[in-house]
Amino acid sequence: MIPKTDEFLKAMYRFHHLNLQVLIPELSRAEAIIINNLGMADRENGSGLKMSTLGKVLCVSMPSLSRMIKGLEERGLVKREIDERDRRNTYVVLTGEGRELFEKTDKVMMDFIMSVYERVGEKKLTQLGRLMSEMADVASDEINKRKIENNNLKNQ
Repeated sequence: MIPKTDEFLKAMYRFHHLNLQVLIPELSRAEAIIINNLGMADRENGSGLKMSTLGKVLCVSMPSLSRMIKGLEERGLVKREIDERDRRNTYVVLTGEGRELFEKTDKVMMDFIMSVYERVGEKKLTQLGRLMSEMADVASDEINKRKIENNNLKNQ
């Protein structure tokens, strides 16, 4: 492996595996993602999210998601609501207690992020943002290129 690539991948691995659960011990990583997404949806448009949307965000099967939601329901943090216009859709919304937990965890995470940002500095963060955006664009292009190549091989 190319040494600089190895260093980058190690850094990404370390960043991805930071133990943020220490900051929010009352929630698992998946539960924190659910509560955060529901809280952001509530803030933006005063509603919840479809089960299917949450499943895509978490990259989990519907049965797995249903178990997670059931656990959050049992703790009084979320509730399910059937869409009156299309009864095939189930929405998950925060309860009052869930909204309070979201506000608490959001503040904890924002304080943490701001502390990290202050220590790294605005100039480095701006530079990192540009580089990560460029890498995401290049990676997306490479994925699309390889997808086309794979399709061409299948069609031969």
